Order: sequence, then C-alpha cells, then structure tokens
Amino acid sequence: MRKSFSTKATAAITMAAMLASMTACGSSEATTADTTTAEPDTTTVAEETTATTAESTEAAEETAEETASDEYDPYQVITDDSGNPIDLGGMDIIIRDWWSGEEAEPQNDYEEALRDY
Repeated sequence: MRKSFSTKATAAITMAAMLASMTACGSSEATTADTTTAEPDTTTVAEETTATTAESTEAAEETAEETASDEYDPYQVITDDSGNPIDLGGMDIIIRDWWSGEEAEPQNDYEEALRDY
C-alpha cells in the first residue's frame, strides 16, 4: 500500500513539474503584439549607436597605441625598490619518468626479489 502511494505521489509531482515547465514555454504572440504597437524612435537609436561606436573605436585606438609602445614581456622579472629581483621562495621540481634511465641497485631483500621476478 505504501509503495503504491509513493508511486502515485511521485507521478503527480513529476506531472506538475512538467506542466509548469511547459507553461513557461508559452507562445510569443502576446509579446510580439506588445512590441509592434510601441515602436521606438529610430533616429535617436541610430544616433546613440553612432556615438557609442565612435567612442569604442577611439578607446581601441588608444589601447593599440599603448600596447605598441610597451612591448609585452611574459617573462618579466619583478624587482623591489633597490632593483633586486624578488624571490618568492618557489620549489625546484624535477620531472622524471619511470621507463628511462639506469636501474638503481636493490636496497633490501624485497627489491632483490622484485628484480629477480
């Protein structure tokens, strides 16, 4: 009895969620009717677009001039006030692989048995 009730409840919740998601995807006829009746003034929109385009091209030209004069160095050394390079205290990492190189001498009986195997 309890399993039957939980199955029905799960089905009802699933149907409600599906119905809610389908109503959110309603037709767009109502929204297009509202937008067609209230037409914006196209001359002011065109003027605003032209003004913002001119401002963006000026800003792009300024940044292009700045980057042309300052050559970007990805390996720039950061120095302190006296000109000494700043040491961040990093680690030295050695990358190795297990398949190349000479085999080390066994240190104990287990390593000898493993090598013989």
